[in-house]
Amino acid sequence: MGGAGGGKPKPQKIRTRFAPSPTGNLHIGGARTALFNWICARQTGGEFILRFEDTDTARSTKEFAESIKKDLQWLGLHWDGEPQKQSARANRHRELAEQLLQSGAAYRCYCAPEELAAMREAQLARGESPRYDRRWRDSKKSPPPGIKPALRLKAPLSGESVFADAVKGKMTVANSELDDFVLLRANGAPTYNLANVADDMDGEITHIIRGDDHLMNTHRQLQLFSALGKKPPVFAHLPMILARAQNESGETIKDKKGETVYERMSKRAAAAGIAECRENGFLPEAVVNYLARLSWAKGDAEIFDANFLLAHFSLATVTPSPARHNPEKMQWLNREHLHNLPPEEANRRAKKLTNGELQISDEAAALILPRAETLRDFAHRAKFFQTAPPPNKELLVQHPLPDSFPALIAALDAIPESEWHPPAIKTAIQKTAKASGLKFPQLAMPLRVLLTAQKESPDITQTTALLGKPETLKRLSAFSEIG
Repeated sequence: MGGAGGGKPKPQKIRTRFAPSPTGNLHIGGARTALFNWICARQTGGEFILRFEDTDTARSTKEFAESIKKDLQWLGLHWDGEPQKQSARANRHRELAEQLLQSGAAYRCYCAPEELAAMREAQLARGESPRYDRRWRDSKKSPPPGIKPALRLKAPLSGESVFADAVKGKMTVANSELDDFVLLRANGAPTYNLANVADDMDGEITHIIRGDDHLMNTHRQLQLFSALGKKPPVFAHLPMILARAQNESGETIKDKKGETVYERMSKRAAAAGIAECRENGFLPEAVVNYLARLSWAKGDAEIFDANFLLAHFSLATVTPSPARHNPEKMQWLNREHLHNLPPEEANRRAKKLTNGELQISDEAAALILPRAETLRDFAHRAKFFQTAPPPNKELLVQHPLPDSFPALIAALDAIPESEWHPPAIKTAIQKTAKASGLKFPQLAMPLRVLLTAQKESPDITQTTALLGKPETLKRLSAFSEIG
């Protein structure tokens, strides 16, 4: 039917959150989680919230929080509103715990730490999975003196916990596998599961997108949402990221068939942390491209940007199987994105990366760009345009100056400045080489080494032309005694 109110319904506005712990820098896995949360929110005009889970006061630092914010901004994953701190809501967490206690959904547990440790050791000795045995759940005993109680959820004793994961499909666990987990510690500190549910509930989070290492936490948190009488958000658990296993010497481990062994990427093993990517001169759009390709694809598309992701991404098309971190693929994607930049944009970014130390023309940048791997590599390769490099004695041994090299200097000096262009420079090299019975590279390579101190550089005639006649002759005169 047509008329007012007809047409395609508007999609639900999704409200997501990225909730890192400020106990370390942002790594590949965390950045991918942030990216997918950001996309899902932006696709529907919703909101993307940044919430720091800083209840681990011993390891959480302001410096790590600032680093994470800087990395997210660099990636273009801007959040809505002010960043939130979970620690600032501890009173609200305790309020909800008390509410659960009053409703009969929670109870006080007076087990001393030593008692819990003994319980665990006995269960392990019997070959059982360690879990709290609910000894205080329905106990009528008087509380022991001197013991401050923890507060535990009175979890279901039978049945199953079931939910439809937006990535992995139907997820089921027997409630017998879940114990009465702690809500408040004996010192009154809220636990991770209570704080998460409280913050997601009060923050009206519609979709919780996180790593699949949280699957068991999700089953527990679903029980908590139920106990609070609240409808849970949509859950989506992203597959783990595997990295190449390495021995103590840093060598890749192979199995008996000679194939590379992969293991779960730890924060420490994630050498390609986002801060490292930024400092090494990777492009943020390339890193975003790589993060998405770790567990998502759209046809044969390999090179794409955030706009492409916003147009085509969906949680339903995320691959549920583990992804493999591939540094070579990451490098390739960065090179492709870098080479697609206008030279003046690459030059601007390299100048920013080096805090203004790199100062070359856009014409020089156009020559350097096709060979560069990263902005850092771009800046390194471009240095000779800015400052005369020291002699590369190793390369001069490999490419010694022929006896006719002074004749080449004279031929270059004879070119009028008004004609100092690649064709004239090329002709001078060719004529000198022919007169000396040499091939073009036998003069061109020593010329390259003297001017750039590099074995590989852009076309030597274009490079020489851009350096200008005075600078070229100045550099060559400094080596007049060589050879």
